[in-house]
Amino acid sequence: MNKKFARRLSVLGITLSFSLLLLAGSIAANNLDKHKNSAGTDSPIENFGRVNDFLYRGGQPKDGDYRELSRMGIRTILNLRADAEPDERSLAEKAGLRYLQLPLEPKAYPQSDAAAKFLSIVNDRTNWPIFVHCAGGRHRTGVMIAVYRMTNEKWTVEQAYQEMKQYDFYTRWGHGSYKDYVYDYYRGLQKRGATNKGAGTSSNRRQLQSLNFPLKY
Repeated sequence: MNKKFARRLSVLGITLSFSLLLLAGSIAANNLDKHKNSAGTDSPIENFGRVNDFLYRGGQPKDGDYRELSRMGIRTILNLRADAEPDERSLAEKAGLRYLQLPLEPKAYPQSDAAAKFLSIVNDRTNWPIFVHCAGGRHRTGVMIAVYRMTNEKWTVEQAYQEMKQYDFYTRWGHGSYKDYVYDYYRGLQKRGATNKGAGTSSNRRQLQSLNFPLKY
């Protein structure tokens, strides 16, 4: 094999590798778009997406969005904002939706019981289908959906964090504690050998109730 031919093969190999990387990125982006739009609606809600048949996610709904969520079949709104909009409960209830609030402070490492509270709500079939939101649908929502993925669906932390980034999660401007929480939570799951166990079983719910967690209904 002469040197000229070898160089051509090398260039061809590099070009092919680059093309495959671009194709993989395009496929991943298309899959995310399909995932986000799989609810069967072009929702105006920021970062709206379907996690599974009974769990949806997104940013803060506006006035007419509650009626649209109800039309889709959503039964429960779970608001993760400590800085909640003052009229959200009334808007949700007027649309026939149940309203729950699990307040998480913006830009703050979630409280130690946040994951258990969240899982007790989303694993409760009486709340299904449920729409979970924060302000933009990327940080507090991203963290809690990651908790769900790792606990209930056996995702690795790398898979969960990749999905967070696909929904526009970032660590700048004081949001780094959310990433820390997700990785800490996963390490805790591994230590307990509980990556394949949900936290929403009836026994866990009874334990949560006995602790009198201040969930807001």
